[in-house]
Order: sequence, then C-alpha cells, then structure tokens
Amino acid sequence: MSGLREAGVIAGLSLRYLGAHRVRTGYLVLTLVLAFASYVLLAALGSPFAPGVAPKGGAAGDISISALYGALPARYARKIAWMPGIKQVTYGNYLAAYCRPGVIVNLNGRVLVPGPPGSMLSEFQSGSGINFTPGQMRAWHKNRDAVLVGDVQARRCHWRSGQLFTLKGMTAGQAGFPVRVVGIYHASKGPAAAMANQVALAHHAYLEGLRPAAARGTVEWMSATAADPRAAPRLAAEIDAYFARRSPPTLSSVSTVAQGALAQFGNVLKIVALVMVAVFVCALIVTVNVTAHAAAQRRAQLAVLRVLGFSRTALVGIFAGELLYVMLLGGGGGIALGLALWRWVIGPLLPAGLSALFTVSATALYVAPALAVGVVLLSGLIPLAEVLRLRAVRLSAP
Repeated sequence: MSGLREAGVIAGLSLRYLGAHRVRTGYLVLTLVLAFASYVLLAALGSPFAPGVAPKGGAAGDISISALYGALPARYARKIAWMPGIKQVTYGNYLAAYCRPGVIVNLNGRVLVPGPPGSMLSEFQSGSGINFTPGQMRAWHKNRDAVLVGDVQARRCHWRSGQLFTLKGMTAGQAGFPVRVVGIYHASKGPAAAMANQVALAHHAYLEGLRPAAARGTVEWMSATAADPRAAPRLAAEIDAYFARRSPPTLSSVSTVAQGALAQFGNVLKIVALVMVAVFVCALIVTVNVTAHAAAQRRAQLAVLRVLGFSRTALVGIFAGELLYVMLLGGGGGIALGLALWRWVIGPLLPAGLSALFTVSATALYVAPALAVGVVLLSGLIPLAEVLRLRAVRLSAP
C-alpha cells in the first residue's frame, strides 16, 4: 500500500473511531479544554513574578520600600527624603469601592515629599503624558472630595466630569462616601499609561479619613527616587540599614512600587508552577488511561490491519491521529477559553492599579504547543508500547 493511501486510511480510521465513541472523545476534549484554560489563567496570574520581567511603570533609580512585617508608617517618608542621594519620596494608599453594582473603582491618594500638598498631580502627569487643564487643577485643589479619573475607569463607572457620585464600600457595614469628578484624563506616555487610565486620583487626606482608625498613619506603598540612578542599589541597602533597629524594619529593592508590593507575597511563581504541573499531571493521567483502554479494546482491529499490510508505524499513526484531533480541539479550545475568561471575566476583577501587571505573555503561548506535543507523545506511546509488541496472531486472539 502506498504511503499516501496509507496515510489517508489512517486519518479516516482515526476520525471514524472518534465519531463512533462520542462520549469518550468529548470527555478527553473537555479534560484538555480545562487543562489548557487553567494553564492560560495561571500563566497570567504568575506573570508579574516571572524572572526577567521588565518593570512596568517604574523609572531608572526607583526604590520600592515596604515593611518587613506589619504596615509601613508614613513618617518614614520624611526621614528617607532627607537621606543624601535621595531626590524625592512618593507614598500613598489605594481605596477600592463600588461605583456601580459589580464595578470597582480604585482611588489612588499619593503624597510627594518634599513638595507642597497637591504637588503629586504635576509629578503624575509629567510621567504619564497627561495634560491636566488649569480648570481641572483648580477644581481638584478646591474640593476635598474631588477626583481626577482615567478615561478607562470613567467608562466602566459611567462617570462624566462635573458630577457628584456616592461610592459604596466593599466591606459589610462600611458607609458610602461621595466623590466629585472634576476631570477625566487620558495617559498616553510610558509603560504606566495603561495603569494610569484605570485609576482615580483622590486627595490622600480624604482617603486617610475613610480608612479604619487602626490603619491611619500607615501607607500601602512607598517609593524613593535616587538622584543618581546608578546609586539606587546602594541607597536601598542604606535605607534598610537605617530602619533595621526600628519597628517595623524596611525591605527595599530597586523595582516598581507594584512589583515591590507583590514581592511581599513570597515566591508565588513556584506555587503557580506547581499548580500547573498538578493540572497537567491530572490531564495526562486521564488521557493515558483512556487511550490505554481504547488500545486494549482494539486488538482485533489492529490484527486485521497488520494482516492487510499496515506497518507498526501505521498503527501508531492511527492512535497518534486520534490524539492529534483531540489535542487540536481540546488544546485550541482551552487556550481560547482561557484568553476569553481572562479578558472579559477575571482581568476586570483585579485592582485597577495592578491589572496592567498581569498579562498572558507570548512566551506562555509559545510553550502551549510544546505541552500539547508532550501530552500526545506520552498519551499515545506509553499505552501502545505493549500492544505493538504483540504479534498479529496474539492480537487477533480473544
């Protein structure tokens, strides 16, 4: 039998068998859809922790400062700002609330040291390509409850400039509070633009009054800028040495504020990788068991094909073809489902200030076909090894 004709027969037999066993085929496809969708979602959740990830939203010489334990006191900012070699210190807090049912707005209140109250607006717009109008600046300084909102967040909340809204707290029993939208901006410069368009800039003092009494006087993030970017690692070490005997001591690193905050959660990348491995091991166990059972049931069919002149390679090809069809459906569908869930379901649930850090990288998508090939090889060759070692006479035996 010619190679081309044999390949056509193999493809036809693979499709016919899959069609004749729809429940088994559907079970395999569903297993792989769930495995690859989980892979995409886990890859997105682990993306900020991957080694070699370029900082997003940071500048050369930025030093992220966090507390080794507990909350970081705001008073640390002025002591750090007076250290030789430090140009300025920025700190602040986030406050998440519901602007409408199911939609979260992240209020960002920050302070620049040294600098007069409100100087953070100039610092924020210079780094993000935003042009606040003089009217917006005056309205923001005049009203204690004023906010300047990124256009992406404004569309989510259905906000328009000049309106007064009441936000609902995210914890039970938390009272609502008003915010006055005095302007809507669009950031277009630098890697932090996507993040900047998803926050609302509020007065730090206003947010401080809304926080629980026990949390006041502390900050969720702090960043220092070195006058000489090359000195940033040395200054980070000096900051930690200065506060080593104070409570709490600091943990400083040359990274963005968001990455410094994320680093406090430990080695998340290893945890994500272990979960990925567990997901694919479970999927592999299912596919190997189903394929082995299918091979055991088809001994007579394999014997007939051997008598008709099909090579052992062709018999392997039948099972490989079936697995390939299943993998294309399950793997492709799973990746598409994972991307859709991340884009329209899970991604919007993340805090606006951090959502830009979590992405499905191209590397993760490139690895997916390699995982699919591995599943095909292990699922197809392991159960077939025993069957193909048998002779045609034994294969045809009951």
